Amino acid sequence: MSDLLIMGSGVVGNFAAAYFRRYFPTLRVTVVGRSDQELPIVGESLVELSTHFLQDLGLSRTLIEQHLPKYGLTYYYKLDASRPRDPGYVVDEAPSNPPFPSFLINRFSFDAELRRLNRQRGVRCIEGKVTDVSLGNGAPHRVTAQRADGREESLEARWLVDATGRRRLLARQLGLQSQAPHQRSAFWVPDACASLD
Repeated sequence: MSDLLIMGSGVVGNFAAAYFRRYFPTLRVTVVGRSDQELPIVGESLVELSTHFLQDLGLSRTLIEQHLPKYGLTYYYKLDASRPRDPGYVVDEAPSNPPFPSFLINRFSFDAELRRLNRQRGVRCIEGKVTDVSLGNGAPHRVTAQRADGREESLEARWLVDATGRRRLLARQLGLQSQAPHQRSAFWVPDACASLD
């Protein structure tokens, strides 16, 4: 049985695995997902805060050796938004000396390195797809995974993380989907999160 089972092997699922292995090293972490899928990848430009997070996970060397540095995340704000022709604006940038870099990353090589780091740190990686989830009353939760070779495997875990992206596996199963009046990229489900003991 895993302590934590992450459904989805994209960048979010692997970040979650790296984070939990870093800060809760005794947890048994499993990631179920396909790493060979060619999906559209968006967001190859990091900001300073995300660089700090990745360095904390142990990816400094990868960033420096394999990706392009960039400096200076800068925001420009109009002094008076109701006067679009007014040339006055405020500049807000992260002050640092020497400058703290962020990076333009190649997601294909970055994602592969993140998976490699997770395997090296003891994360169990299952190449396949979650086909069924049975939530326990408390724990354990049961997950059925279909491996890339077609075999089915039954898994148990104390906690589940749904990192299936647009599939929204748990949201669909629990009926938590609603039609949004506009596009959104984050979902918060109150009362569905438990702290790790």
